[in-house]
Amino acid sequence: MVTPPPKKKAKPYHGKGSEKGSTKGSCVLKKGSGSKNKDTSKSDNHIGSKVDGLRVECELLSYMMSNMPKFSSALSLPASIFSYKKDTLTSVKSRDISEFLTKDFAGIKVLQVYMMYLYHEYICPLKLSHINFLCPDAISCAAMKKNRSSVIDYIKDAFLNERKKDVQSKFLLAPYHEGNHWVLIVLDLVFGLGYVFDSATPPPPETRKLEGFNCIQMAYRIYWTNLENDKRKIKSQKLRFIQMKCAQQVDAVDSGYYVMKYMHDVVTVYNEYKDNLSEDYVQREMPYSDEELEETREQWAKYFKDNYLMDAGE
Repeated sequence: MVTPPPKKKAKPYHGKGSEKGSTKGSCVLKKGSGSKNKDTSKSDNHIGSKVDGLRVECELLSYMMSNMPKFSSALSLPASIFSYKKDTLTSVKSRDISEFLTKDFAGIKVLQVYMMYLYHEYICPLKLSHINFLCPDAISCAAMKKNRSSVIDYIKDAFLNERKKDVQSKFLLAPYHEGNHWVLIVLDLVFGLGYVFDSATPPPPETRKLEGFNCIQMAYRIYWTNLENDKRKIKSQKLRFIQMKCAQQVDAVDSGYYVMKYMHDVVTVYNEYKDNLSEDYVQREMPYSDEELEETREQWAKYFKDNYLMDAGE
């Protein structure tokens, strides 16, 4: 059995925002182990050998990938899961898996695979029809810069589609990527709230201003005005964002894995919660332990290996 790496010091990383303001509570940015591989990330063929220091499922995935350096697999994004109008296809390549195995910054494909894992492992078997997703690719800051109106339309359509359901979603999980950082926004259309899980929360009085907030607000306003009067449980046309006190990252590249862990907690612990999530969410600021993050990575590796690699390796 591979010996796990030593525990990280419990000092949160507040991101670049803390460098411009008060330095209280901030710490020196630590490079993740994957940052050493930036020069090779341009090529899909750079998992040539087994990666050291991995747990069981990640080690098996690394071994299988070492025999498939040019691997590429289609990843279906069902409309019913990702709030699309029709099923969408993307692809996961060896480069994406290499960045995952070397603990580099988690890209959009890595987050999409984990969302599929949560759906097949929990949401579908437990019939959690009140939990759904917004696709991180469709709402990313890069997508907004490319076509802002299409992002607003996508979010608006996802909101409006909720009116057609017999059971309206309580939570829409929206992993959002901007400025090399991941944030999870959990949208509650019933109460008109957006719970923000940010693993690099700037120290007070600073706040993180995300472009995604504006697009979500515009989409919500359209949704609210289209509701029938008897279904309007709140009077405000404006979504209220609440900053959650959540685990804070240490390494600069860990935000994607923290967002995956946040989503896992919402789906498994708070899946039946019907009130204001911020009132009973178990708050913490200590970083996730190595064991907690490795458990998330093991879940990802096993799901991907079993569902996308077994046939490819034959």
